[in-house]
Amino acid sequence: MYLKDTNSKYMAVSNKLALECGFSDPIQMIGKSDYDLGWDELAEQFRENDLFIIQSQQKHVSKYLMPQLNEAGTYMMIKTEKSPILDEKNKVIAILGVSMDISPDISTIFENFGDKLYTKDVNLGLTELESKIFLLLTLGKPLKDIGEYLSRQGIVIDIEALMYLKRQIFRKLNINSLAGLIQFYTDMGVDNLSNTIIRKLIGSY
Repeated sequence: MYLKDTNSKYMAVSNKLALECGFSDPIQMIGKSDYDLGWDELAEQFRENDLFIIQSQQKHVSKYLMPQLNEAGTYMMIKTEKSPILDEKNKVIAILGVSMDISPDISTIFENFGDKLYTKDVNLGLTELESKIFLLLTLGKPLKDIGEYLSRQGIVIDIEALMYLKRQIFRKLNINSLAGLIQFYTDMGVDNLSNTIIRKLIGSY
């Protein structure tokens, strides 16, 4: 939970949000904007949503894929509900925001359905092995963990080969960075991340 002023600067934040943003004390976030938190393109989206609330005086609900890991070690999918705070003259003086981690439990699903990865219906142009590696990368897994997982599946591949495959996968998908990965999911429909990752990359569950 947090409170922003009309310039999108934080006036108050919960302990949980401060910790998720890398601060040990909520006071450290006071006066900062989303641009100060290193969220790049997301900061622009957040500001646009704030302006919508200020101008329309209406509540706004949205979902975002965040460039940070949750406790499960996967990139966070959050649902944010923002509401205007009005003064006695019906003017917006602040924005109240409530964010929830709604990340699907795709780590467990991958362990159960990892052998059912298909790309023929997705048209990503990836091989089955590349699809498995790509999904694990989107979960935020380091190459060492990916290598260990593949080894348990009977696929022995060293770190250098994994690094090469990672570059090849990102080149095929035209992804150059984490921001590019987020944009990739946005283009595919980030509002339903579970469908994007699970239904399209794994099949159905």
